[in-house]
Formats: sequence, structure tokens, C-alpha cells
Amino acid sequence: MERALGAETISLLRKQLDFWQRAGLDSLIEEWRHKQLARMFSLSEFVKLMKFRFTRWYNRKTGRKGGLWESRFSSTIVEEEERALRTMAAYIDLNPVRAGMVADPADYRWSGYAEAMAGKARARRGLVRIIGQMAWPRETAAGAQPWGGSAFPASVERRALVFYRAILGGQGTARTREDGSVVRRGISEKTRERLTTPNERRLAAEVLTCRVQHFTKGVILGSRAFMDGWFAEHRSIVTGRSRTERQRGSKPLGRPALRGLYTLRNPRC
Repeated sequence: MERALGAETISLLRKQLDFWQRAGLDSLIEEWRHKQLARMFSLSEFVKLMKFRFTRWYNRKTGRKGGLWESRFSSTIVEEEERALRTMAAYIDLNPVRAGMVADPADYRWSGYAEAMAGKARARRGLVRIIGQMAWPRETAAGAQPWGGSAFPASVERRALVFYRAILGGQGTARTREDGSVVRRGISEKTRERLTTPNERRLAAEVLTCRVQHFTKGVILGSRAFMDGWFAEHRSIVTGRSRTERQRGSKPLGRPALRGLYTLRNPRC
């Protein structure tokens, strides 16, 4: 709790609780306790506290004043239905494009789509659930599969990724006025065509590119022998349990296109 609120706030809170206790105001202590329990399960309260604490820290660090975010936090309840989930997911993954931060949604490292393109299993499983039945072969009923949602065949994950890319391409078009001025940014026609045209070889090449973007991020890359040798020699700089318990320094970069290459950590797009 101290890490969330800060030592100064915790100190004042303890003094307040001690005062109530000495004054015999147990009802106020109980009221405060119930409020804290209610806040523990409130997303709105969590985000409110997080934004307040971060703004306060950032302003002190940079010498600025005032709010840091343009608008208040808001949340939307989304029905767990494929069409609704697809619409919301595409909206989120296209936000960096709309903001002019990237030209291709896969170039924004901190998105679910980029994670799926980088080969992250959890992100790809999420796409399978979002795409739903379309990710499965026609003769197969997704609900009858024995995987139970914890894992899916690689072919199904690739199919879900292809369908989702097409959705991004379709929803990512720019909106313009009659005079040609842009109302809402979008992806270029070239990018849209690439996303909406199924091509296994092209997709594999893009996945490879996405996986190896970390080449310029200072990450070690090479064979298993090279990685394990480097790790053994520099184990002292590794933090946490890995320093004493980790046996190998190498982690496979991916398969099958990147088979034989290893890195010190799981790559992130």
C-alpha cells in the first residue's frame, strides 16, 4: 500500500487512524475500512489513484504543474460476443495509427496485435477467441475442440491472425472531407492492401521482421552456444532468481522461420 500511496500519505493516514483509535471513534475506522475494501475492486478508483500518483511524481521530477492527461478516465463494458470484441480490439490497435504515431499498427510495440505478430502465445490465443469460428476450418466446430481455450493449433492461430489483419485493414481507412482534408487519420492504401490480402509467405516475412526489430534495442542475438557462453561469463550482472537458478542464457527466438537463433530474452515487437 505504501508503494501505491507514498510514504508521506501513509504517514498521515497512520496518524489519523491512531487519533481515531485514541478518541474511541471506532465507527470512523470501520467506515474508512469499508471504503478501502470497496476501492480494491474498482477499476475506476485504481486508475484514478494511478494517474494521480504518476502525475504528482512526474510533475515533481520535471518541475511542471497541472494535469498530465487531457481527459478523465472512462471505461466501456463490452459484450463477450465476437463482433463486439473484434470491433473494440481493432479500435484499440488502430489508435496509434489514428494518432499519427505509426503507419502500420504492428509498429506500435505495446499493442495486442504487435504482440501477436511477434509470436506471443497469449496474444495469439486472444485473437483466436476474438475471431471465433472463422479461425477454425469449416469442417471443425471450435466448441468441440479438446484444447479448452488454453492452447490452439498453430494453423488456427495463423488463420485468426490473417482474419484480424483484414479487419484492421478494413477499419483503418482514413476519413476525409469533400475538400480532401483529413478528419481521421488512417493507414495508407498500400498498407491496407497488404493487410487485407491473405498471403502466407508475406505474413511469415512480416512476422520475422516484427520479431527482429529488437536487433537495434541492444539485445544479444546468436546461436545457443554463443548465448549460453555469454550468460555463463556475465551471470553476475543478471538480477533476480535467474542469477542463481537459471541454467541457460539462451531462449529460442522463434520457429520455424527463425529456428537456430537465440536471444537473451523473449523478443518483443
